[in-house]
Amino acid sequence: MPLLVLVVTLLGTSIGFQSFLYFVTVGYALAIFLVSSMALLVYNNKASHTIPTLTNIHTSLALLWSLRLMIFLLHREYVNWPQLHKRTIQVNERSRMESKFSVWIICSFFYATMVMPCIYRMQDAIIVADENYIPSSSSSSWGIVGKIGLILQGTGLLLESVADAQKSSFKSRNRGENRSKWCHVGLWKYSTHPNFLGEGMFWVGTYLGGIGCCCCRSKSKNRRSIMPWMICTVGLLFITFVIRGAVESLSVKQLRNYGQDGEFLEFKKTHGFFGPFRIPKHLAVLSF
Repeated sequence: MPLLVLVVTLLGTSIGFQSFLYFVTVGYALAIFLVSSMALLVYNNKASHTIPTLTNIHTSLALLWSLRLMIFLLHREYVNWPQLHKRTIQVNERSRMESKFSVWIICSFFYATMVMPCIYRMQDAIIVADENYIPSSSSSSWGIVGKIGLILQGTGLLLESVADAQKSSFKSRNRGENRSKWCHVGLWKYSTHPNFLGEGMFWVGTYLGGIGCCCCRSKSKNRRSIMPWMICTVGLLFITFVIRGAVESLSVKQLRNYGQDGEFLEFKKTHGFFGPFRIPKHLAVLSF
């Protein structure tokens, strides 16, 4: 199954050959969308009994997350920020085919690992007990960790969606004159990067929602296998690394663009990624 998921993410991410940046933007969303939608369709048709509602919600949230992101990215590029489309064309023209191929493979692999918690949970729902493998009810049910994961998924999706919408609306005001201004409205009054905070919460929730299922047990040897756990953990570590890098890069860019704005500098001293907080003076230099 992991190999089939990789094939699907390769298909979705291949849109990056049209525009290089799509490997990490539209292709990212499209890959997750294809995997989650196919998982819902295939497993619900394959199951001999009704798949648990929470299991379908787990994967459906991934579907909604990817669909929302894809629509947002395309609208931003072609409607809300036409200059961005020109930049993507320029980046694509400078990109070599060798670079595109390597980024395609690497991104597709990690996108597959990120969505595997949904696949393992869906697989768990249709496992048929046999003489060699009988899943326990405790491992196949949704425990407290799994339910916390669903809450984080839903909250993260909502947080990221609202933050993106608020910033997009702010930047497009006054016929685009706000494009170069610091966004300090809505959720952006409480966190330096509420959209990335929401994305991080979503993927942590996706991970927690899938790691407890009984598919982490080997059918052939009737013992636990660490491979599914490792695959899911690689995906979580990858997106954590990506979000951290994006936040650091954007923080440096913000400081360069708004470093002369006293209100912005004061905001940075008292607010961070996770929201408002106080930074000791001797540590203020370390903040973005």
